[in-house]
Amino acid sequence: MQRRKKEQQLVGKKNPNTILGIMRHLRKMIKLAIGEGIITHDLFEGYSPERPKAEPEYLTREELNKIIPPP
Repeated sequence: MQRRKKEQQLVGKKNPNTILGIMRHLRKMIKLAIGEGIITHDLFEGYSPERPKAEPEYLTREELNKIIPPP
C-alpha cells in the first residue's frame, strides 16, 4: 500500500494503468541515463510496480438479448 501512495504522489490521482505507463517511461529514461553515464545506479533496482487485477464485466441477460435476440 505504501508503494501505491508513493506512485500517486509522483503522478497524482490517476488510474493504476496510467501509473504503470508513466513508471515504464521513467524506468526507460533512467536506463538511458545510466547508459549515457549521467547517473551511476538504477533507481528502479528492486522495484516492481503493483499491477491492478482486472475484474471482468459480464453482460446482463437483457443486454445480451438486445445484441442477440432470442429465437
